[in-house]
Parts: sequence; structure tokens; C-alpha cells
Amino acid sequence: MRRYWLLIGTGLLVAFVAVAALACGGGQPSAEEARAQLCSDIVELDTAVAGVQGLTASSTVEEAEQARDEVRDAVDKVRNSANDVANASLDSLNNAYNDLARAIQDLSGGASLEEASTSISTDVAALADAYTQLFADLNCGQ
Repeated sequence: MRRYWLLIGTGLLVAFVAVAALACGGGQPSAEEARAQLCSDIVELDTAVAGVQGLTASSTVEEAEQARDEVRDAVDKVRNSANDVANASLDSLNNAYNDLARAIQDLSGGASLEEASTSISTDVAALADAYTQLFADLNCGQ
């Protein structure tokens, strides 16, 4: 008899958890929440790219590496949040970021930050254009 009540209690607990999970939406954001998160992540990417654009000849290698890492992390956040947005096309953003990452990797170890900045400025501008277009396509400013 005790086993009977244990099974009933366990069944009720499982049913309660299942109903609670369904009531909470299963953890998936609504379409509007997902779009808002993606827009927010694009703004963070803009801030990270501004950090790269703000590097000067007097910037340290450590500052340049930190700026690069911030852009990488921001792009990863945009990619992750875009998974929840149906009409988010990341092709241009991915291509621009990959070009920038390749350009940074190809810099010679002896290049000054001024030379590096000149070398990657076109790729940084292309990345900025790509996320600006994505921001506009998603109507993030509204």
C-alpha cells in the first residue's frame, strides 16, 4: 500500500513539473524578446568595434588583443541570439568577421599598431557595415 502512494505521489510531482514547464513557455523567448536581445547584442558589438577603431599608434599590444577579444565575444553573442530570430541573416556579418579575424591573424609579429590599424581598417569598416545593415533589417531602432 505504501508503494502505491509513493507511485501516486511521484506521478503527481512529475505532472506538476510538466505543467509548470509548459506554463513557463519551456524557456524559449518570444519572437519579440528574441529580436530585442539580438538588437541589444548588436549594440554591444558596435561598442566592441568602436574599441578596435579607437586603437592608436600609442595603444599597447595588450589593448589591441583585448579589443580583438571583445569583438570576438560580441560576435559570438550576436550569433547565439540570432538563432532565436527567424529572419536574421548573418551571412554578411560572418563573412566580414571572418575576413577581419584572418587579417588580424596575418599581421606580422613585427608590425606596429599603426601599421596593423591601417592594414585592418577596411575589414573593420566592412564588419561595421554588416552589423549596421543587420540592425536596420531587424528594425532595431524602432
